[in-house]
Amino acid sequence: MMAGCPVITNNTSDISDYIKDGYNGYLISNASAKELQKLLIHVSKLSRRELDQMKIRAKETAKEKFDYSNYIEKMAVFITKIK
Repeated sequence: MMAGCPVITNNTSDISDYIKDGYNGYLISNASAKELQKLLIHVSKLSRRELDQMKIRAKETAKEKFDYSNYIEKMAVFITKIK
């Protein structure tokens, strides 16, 4: 996602807190070959603009939720407390 690549993943754990279906990636509830094929056909029909927007949103989500620099201060406090 940090590289601007929307993901296709099964909907497990808390992944739906980060991946919004059709916004920054796709969630598959039934990880079957048939469902994946159906989704890939859908994705292949998206316009360039839709794909570009999804890429931007994927990168923004990764930066907001997963970038280590967002947690430097909290980690410094935590490390200081456990020493």
